[in-house]
Amino acid sequence: MIKERSVGILCLAGDAGRRTMAESIWGRIYPVTPENASEKMKSLVYRFSQFLVRAFLRLAFGCRYSYEADIPGEGPLIVAANHCSYFDPPSVGAGVHREIYFMTKRELFAGRLLGTLIRFYNGVPVRRSGMDWKGVAELKRLLSEGKALILFPEGTRQREGRLGEPKFGVGRLAQETGAVIVPAYARGTASLREAFLRRRPLRVCFGRPILPGEYAGFEATPRGQLGISALVMERIARLKEELERTEERG
Repeated sequence: MIKERSVGILCLAGDAGRRTMAESIWGRIYPVTPENASEKMKSLVYRFSQFLVRAFLRLAFGCRYSYEADIPGEGPLIVAANHCSYFDPPSVGAGVHREIYFMTKRELFAGRLLGTLIRFYNGVPVRRSGMDWKGVAELKRLLSEGKALILFPEGTRQREGRLGEPKFGVGRLAQETGAVIVPAYARGTASLREAFLRRRPLRVCFGRPILPGEYAGFEATPRGQLGISALVMERIARLKEELERTEERG
């Protein structure tokens, strides 16, 4: 009886030791304190959700991601993509290996369940009509804190396969925050049926980052900021052309 009890105590001690060692290793890799426990848990859920979205897009729509260079893992970042569908934010965001924020029309936050879900996944409420200065201030705050945003230089959705004229918003935010800009081209988000049938699978291409030094020469005026946005659209157009050439070559 004493022997059985001793063995049990030793087993419990061994289990406790293994748990302590595992917790110690995990703590070094992903330190959690009472102050940041909630934030770390959200980050884990967010990253796992990104993985699930990437897996779903690949299985359902044959989605592939390509990168001309690594996307910066920290610091203020604007992922500037073409816009043709409500499906663009999750499709583009799933390819960025860090938490990313995106603009969402304010009306969607009215519903308790949907609003909570959008907030959890970093939706930023903006007013659709006129200049939403409060929304712009929130985007600037996020970039100033070193966060990443998805923005659409065209400002509104375009027909599939067509690139629109840029607005000055991306250039202004980049200039005022010193953010790195990563151009991105998404193809197929407005024709999911064709993607599902593999006639035209989803493709998301990320270009080389545009560093602050590359747009430092533009004037701090609406005209100069529009010039920065135009530069971004040129890079997006180049990604589109490169994808089309690659697919033509088969």
